[in-house]
Amino acid sequence: MEFVDVITQSIVNSNGSGAGGWQNSEIRTLIKDTIYNCFPEDLKKIMLDTVVVSSHGYSETSNYTTVDKLYLLATKEIWGGKGVTRPVEYDSAEAETRQLDYYANLNVTTDNCADIVKYDLNGEVSEWWTRSVYSGYTNAFHTVSTSGVWYAGGVYESRGIAPAFKIG
Repeated sequence: MEFVDVITQSIVNSNGSGAGGWQNSEIRTLIKDTIYNCFPEDLKKIMLDTVVVSSHGYSETSNYTTVDKLYLLATKEIWGGKGVTRPVEYDSAEAETRQLDYYANLNVTTDNCADIVKYDLNGEVSEWWTRSVYSGYTNAFHTVSTSGVWYAGGVYESRGIAPAFKIG
């Protein structure tokens, strides 16, 4: 699989389960072991370890905390938990995260989300994964749609990724 395919066509878990959340997902391993290693050494030196809180799966009871240099965003980091048209549901870690300043400055909510769409190399709008398990189902993570709204995407389905990191 080429690097472009990894970014534009990744699955969360081939076993079809959301159990274990972000912490135990195949997509986290792919980001840590493949994508991170493609970054230039100068950039890797200034990427910070970040405490990442993520939601738990359907039959689990505790959220997960990991330390990652490169990770996917959580629902609240994007939409901020605001909006009435389609409020985010079934993200057990929503209270433990906050909206990133970047998205807050764009006034992103579930009602105003056109600015968060991502494009593939062909200029086509692409869906992308978050790290948030959709705990209403046993096999889904929250996904950003081509219009910027969230929905529950099957972990075995192929979507793009938009990894984030902090520098210092």
